[in-house]
Amino acid sequence: MKIFKDIFIKTNMNELEEQFNKLCEKGKLDELKEFYNEHPDIDISIWDEESFTLACSYGHLDVAK
Repeated sequence: MKIFKDIFIKTNMNELEEQFNKLCEKGKLDELKEFYNEHPDIDISIWDEESFTLACSYGHLDVAK
């Protein structure tokens, strides 16, 4: 059962990181702060700093900071 639990936790974390990336893409700084406070264990650097790249690509420099 531990394997299934680990898979569930990893899948759930990847979904959270995808949500974080979408907020970065949209430039939702206040929502990002709240989201991160609710989920401090997410890896915001996952996928080669994708969240940072998205924020910069869409001109959301306040989010990138």
